[in-house]
Amino acid sequence: MKSLEIDKEIRIMEICGTHTMSILRSGIKELLPKNVKLISGPGCPVCVTN
Repeated sequence: MKSLEIDKEIRIMEICGTHTMSILRSGIKELLPKNVKLISGPGCPVCVTN
């Protein structure tokens, strides 16, 4: 993924905390190019209400 040549900044919102944990644990974040930013979202209804 780091070899992709994308000249724009890309923002991807993680909706759920489980997404964030999975992305970090699996090492996906380290594979992303510097111009891809992960943004934490509001949380899914299940995570927020429990």
